[in-house]
Amino acid sequence: MYDVIGDIHGHADALRRLLLRLGYVEGADGFRHPGRTAVFLGDFIDRGPAIRQVLATVRPMVASGAALAVMGNHEFNAISFHTAHPTVVPGWLRERSLRHIRQYLETIRQIPTDAELEDHIAWFTTLPLRLELDGLRIVHACWDEPAFAVIDAAARDTGGVNAVFFARATETDDALFDAVESVLKGPEAALPPDTAFLDSDGQRRRHARVRWYLADAARRLVRHREERDAATECRPQRNHTHDSVLRCAHVAKSPGRARAVNRSRAGSLHKCATMVALSRDRCREELE
Repeated sequence: MYDVIGDIHGHADALRRLLLRLGYVEGADGFRHPGRTAVFLGDFIDRGPAIRQVLATVRPMVASGAALAVMGNHEFNAISFHTAHPTVVPGWLRERSLRHIRQYLETIRQIPTDAELEDHIAWFTTLPLRLELDGLRIVHACWDEPAFAVIDAAARDTGGVNAVFFARATETDDALFDAVESVLKGPEAALPPDTAFLDSDGQRRRHARVRWYLADAARRLVRHREERDAATECRPQRNHTHDSVLRCAHVAKSPGRARAVNRSRAGSLHKCATMVALSRDRCREELE
């Protein structure tokens, strides 16, 4: 059995409280549970006040087998920030712009020595981009099979997830860039013209991440309905009164207001999937 733990972002006290509440016991080799394994979804660094303590908690757990972990986009960014560009000299895979430095500032400030920071960066490079466990798939942002195919092919071509791999993954004209973006950040949709929002780092965004998993759920519902209908189509005088109706509600432009779009049967499920995949609107399936 697994305990899946999401973004920590330097909040060591909250992590320790969570582990203790889940029944983990702290020993010489870190926290361990007598019957379960922790699975960390990455994003250990940046933002919070105790980044070193988070890494001091997580890394021994992974080393001892008490936990598993995957890479988050913040670990990927840190690797790129500290990896020299192969052709631009001097240069780095992640531009050391004021915006990027501001996003990464707490990590730099809290880890005092270059040697310690380099050790953590080296550990980040060992983290997989996904895990497929018994009955459980683990990824930081989006389980994207076509993206994984691109990532696996690139890893074979470059001889592993190494400096060459990361160099390709930061080149916007390389298919690997889009694949890693999807897996570590999730798919995004462009907002309407003249529409933007400030993210948690204070950056203005004109694209929003979509709830890709709802679209996938809608597709599964379509298949389920089609299979059910095929199995029952020979029944005479089928009562459509009790057919399931999809209610797809999305947030209107004015905060707090929503409108409902009601359609019956699989066509609406396809429409709902498209809405989720292509817009920032909230989509909720409800079978009645």
